[in-house]
Amino acid sequence: MTDVRELCAHLALDDSAIREALAADGERRAQEMPWYVKGVLGIAAWIASVLVVAFGMFLAASLFASWEDADPFILIGLVFLAVGIWMLRRAKSFFQEQLSTAIALAGIGLAGCAVALLADHLTVAALAVSGLAALGIALTRDGIFQALSGTLAVSFVLVALLDTNIPALPLWLALPLPTGCWLLTSPPLRKDLRPLAVVLLFAAPLALLWTDPGLGLATPQAQDWVPWLARLTGIATACYILWAGVRPARSRAILMVAALLIGIVLPPAGSAGLAILALAFVMGSRLLAVGGIIVTGYVLTAFYYDLGTTLLMKSGMLVLAGCVLTGAWFLLGRKDGAR
Repeated sequence: MTDVRELCAHLALDDSAIREALAADGERRAQEMPWYVKGVLGIAAWIASVLVVAFGMFLAASLFASWEDADPFILIGLVFLAVGIWMLRRAKSFFQEQLSTAIALAGIGLAGCAVALLADHLTVAALAVSGLAALGIALTRDGIFQALSGTLAVSFVLVALLDTNIPALPLWLALPLPTGCWLLTSPPLRKDLRPLAVVLLFAAPLALLWTDPGLGLATPQAQDWVPWLARLTGIATACYILWAGVRPARSRAILMVAALLIGIVLPPAGSAGLAILALAFVMGSRLLAVGGIIVTGYVLTAFYYDLGTTLLMKSGMLVLAGCVLTGAWFLLGRKDGAR
């Protein structure tokens, strides 16, 4: 093992400054809270937030008993959101972060539900929740709040889309995929939006699986153009990721052709999972890789047990997918074909 003094002398560095930096890093690591302690504090903080929110609603209901319908709950939700964001910006401990996050999320959810009752339309509530979540994300830097508020907003939007019977629903459900990819690779204003981007990336395949469009891969008909556009959205996202992140050109071309062929074989949710796998390959992210494998594996399993598709077509599709993956692996493994 190389001595610090010898290494600093060889590199012409200040020995004392290096030792101070190493000591500070060791002290910081020693003071880090274990994960199980964080879990206990997080549970305690969320329980405390429930009590705080319940007390606040009881107090407000007593003061504004003359108000009609859901009007007071909108005000209560905005107050909770403002207090939660104010506390989150000044939080100095993990307990304070979780308490303020829970209060802010309660405010967003309460205001969204109140708007839905007042306007009698889920689309207005989805827009309100999305706006409040975007405001909270813009004013804070906490990753947990960003992920949970993004999940809450996506949930409201998904319920609103399903309630309104909007045309071309599978295409709308596939749009969070390129949006999440853009936020993850090119975040605006240099703000860390990785938690929100991950939520959007996985929202697309989960929503497509929930609504179950195009899961049975029968012969495409004229009325199937919407699932095909949703499928092509995932294919285009995967190809763009590979085009921008893979070198050399030969490896890029092989992977893009493989993504195109596999994406055509898979249903829309599978194409979205393929794009997540491509992003995991380019970025070297284990989280995205595990999530993409789970999504793609579930899609293949559901396709195999789909009673609306013949066994011959299932076997042919799976054999074709295996041939494409094996061929891509063989070509990439040849000399001068490495990434």
